[in-house]
Amino acid sequence: MTEDLAQLLEKNKHLEAELQQAKLKLAEQQLEVALLHQFDREMARSTDINFILEYGLNWVMERTEAQHGLIGKWVAERRYFQVLISQGQPLGQVFEVGKTLELPNPIRPDTTTENADTELLFSEDKKCLVADLRQPNMNLIGVLLLQRNDREFNFHEDQKYFTKNVANRLAISLHQTTLLNNVQALNQHRARLFRLLSHDLRQPLTVLMGYIQLADFALKQNNTEVLSGYIEQINKGAHDLSDLLEEVLLLDRLQEIRRNTWETISLNQVAERALEKHFSMISLRGHKLDIELTTEEARCRGLSLYLREAVSNLISNAVKYTPDKGEIKIRLWGQDNRWYFEVIDTGYGVSADKQKHLFEPFFRAQEPGTQDIKGTGLGLNLVKEIIEQHGGEVYFQSELGKGSTFGFWLPKPQTTPLSTESH
Repeated sequence: MTEDLAQLLEKNKHLEAELQQAKLKLAEQQLEVALLHQFDREMARSTDINFILEYGLNWVMERTEAQHGLIGKWVAERRYFQVLISQGQPLGQVFEVGKTLELPNPIRPDTTTENADTELLFSEDKKCLVADLRQPNMNLIGVLLLQRNDREFNFHEDQKYFTKNVANRLAISLHQTTLLNNVQALNQHRARLFRLLSHDLRQPLTVLMGYIQLADFALKQNNTEVLSGYIEQINKGAHDLSDLLEEVLLLDRLQEIRRNTWETISLNQVAERALEKHFSMISLRGHKLDIELTTEEARCRGLSLYLREAVSNLISNAVKYTPDKGEIKIRLWGQDNRWYFEVIDTGYGVSADKQKHLFEPFFRAQEPGTQDIKGTGLGLNLVKEIIEQHGGEVYFQSELGKGSTFGFWLPKPQTTPLSTESH
């Protein structure tokens, strides 16, 4: 009887210990839920992406006792991670915003698959944890990296659970904020375009209306010779307006490009097609043309219609701003993971004080000898927008009186079937 009582007391003692442990676990879970609710409230209050990044990283680093942390964005078109915010020295480095982040295996997430759930990856020593950040459609948008210095302690289970929950919430907030910012930027872009367009339309419209009145007067006087000259000026003015409107509409449509409509196309074919429309003017002006296109298949991802417009604008500028019998060189080559396209001319060049404005909409760098050259001032801005939308960058070098080099690079894609350049 005494033994049975002792066993019961011992069992009761164990049950009380388990109950106490369960209470502690429940309290921890309640605290975790409360913390996550607080996190949600703070994140919902702001549409400032910098606040969301800083708040999210500080929050999860404090809760997981991590000494180093980083949030990186997956740049799909360039196939690398870009640092958005960093604290400490993750992976033993001091990272700056915008710097490329190289994640080694086993902490590099699979960028080619769609995962329904956040995945946690650990370094071999378990001191570094990476959580992938995914859009609602499960595509990767970035990573959250945490690292600890402790030699004896790794991330424990509740810290892993908390990190996973924060990563899910952070991904949603980043996705929603990015969408909102994109909409706001698009509205601002269109407002600016219409404002600039209304300003630039006034002059050619005024000229057109003037010539129409003169043509009407000449018609009433039955002066066909003068009338013919006025009609020619009206025709030129109408074409200038048409070019301006076409470039503005193309620039506006650029904001609606969707990467899921991209194809793998040949830059060789894009360059050749763009060149075709300029051969007659090059010949008429007696320009010496030197073409160096790579013999490789220069494949890139994008929309051929827009890339052909970018290439055509660079060639057109060289033809227009190079005096008769000048030299124009067109190059296309590959280097590392990029394709480069350049147009080099011996034209008028651009003075140093005007170069910083070259890619602004409606800006025209008027130099001696270029006053009578027609243009909308949108060409280079259009080139910049197209190339940056395709994950590349534009560059240039120019010297007044000695010519210019305008070019861009685009990232090489992963192996993908080539589409016919027919758009």
